[in-house]
Amino acid sequence: MLSSDSQRLQGTGFSVERSSHRDFAQELGDLQKSPLAFANVAADDNLYLWRANIQGPEGSPYEGGVFSVQLSFDPTYPIKAPEVRFLTKIYHPNVSMKANGQICQEMVTKDWSPVLRVSHVLERVYSMLKEPNGEHPLEAEIGEMFNENLKKFKETAQSWTKKHAKPS
Repeated sequence: MLSSDSQRLQGTGFSVERSSHRDFAQELGDLQKSPLAFANVAADDNLYLWRANIQGPEGSPYEGGVFSVQLSFDPTYPIKAPEVRFLTKIYHPNVSMKANGQICQEMVTKDWSPVLRVSHVLERVYSMLKEPNGEHPLEAEIGEMFNENLKKFKETAQSWTKKHAKPS
């Protein structure tokens, strides 16, 4: 069964998978040659599964930590945004460690457009680390602490960062 994106493109001479594969290799190469100031990316044999290491933002409770995230791409990328999950344990209201490090996918898909790239996704994740959102938490307890006791939230997040997000 073809996805609606594949069906829409069928007969146009455009192969989503063939184009994606070429685009992935190009985009990965570009990000490895010119990495973002706060992140680097790598992929093994599977170009649909990337790993990024993101530095904790200065002045945040995540400062000094390095967080590994996994980016999973659908063959229709860049039509569909990648899914992102944290591999490094993190104390954050918008990351669910109970759900394998999943983030609120809307953080990535909101205003998504096929002209956007992985660098945009990584910038959104970095912004999420800089400014957690306690209004729409994935982890209710952490969101509650963020909203009601910011000092304790920061202390706990810093403690988790020191314990789990050690630079390699």
